[in-house]
Amino acid sequence: MSKAVRRVAGLALLVTLVLAIIPATRDEAYWWWASYQDQAGSYGFYLRTWPEGRHAGEATTLIHERSWSDARGADTVRAYQHYFELHPAGAHASDARGRLDALQWQEAAAAGTVEAFERYLGPNGEGAHAPDAIARIESLRWQEATAAGTVEALEGYLDLHAEGAHAADARARIESMR
Repeated sequence: MSKAVRRVAGLALLVTLVLAIIPATRDEAYWWWASYQDQAGSYGFYLRTWPEGRHAGEATTLIHERSWSDARGADTVRAYQHYFELHPAGAHASDARGRLDALQWQEAAAAGTVEAFERYLGPNGEGAHAPDAIARIESLRWQEATAAGTVEALEGYLDLHAEGAHAADARARIESMR
């Protein structure tokens, strides 16, 4: 190898090492890699590595957008729950909440059990389909009580639904059984 080639190679190596040491260059290298992968996780890695980096704001925006895109692409209860875990007040929170509710309602309706409808209602008894879920729970409990055909079962129904749609019928059946 000629002396000139070795000098150029040495100079190139020196420039590469100097650039690798300069934080702004490393910031750009991490950003380039995150942009190349274009996934929420890669932008998150950039932010964890360079929280005050030149592209921190853009990375934050892209994390939100990619997370939303991932949730919509999967279109599952778990995907939307994960979106909420990451971005509880994100730009798409309202849309995610609506889609999550619809998916949870589909699961409850498909199962058609008291437990599934109670799971849909959750601890706060909320959801777009809450009135329908409550009505279905009552109807299922009425079916269980009439299928059992005992005073205890009918009284159990009344304990839970004293003003329910079938309360008068339950009381009449109890009276006729006594």
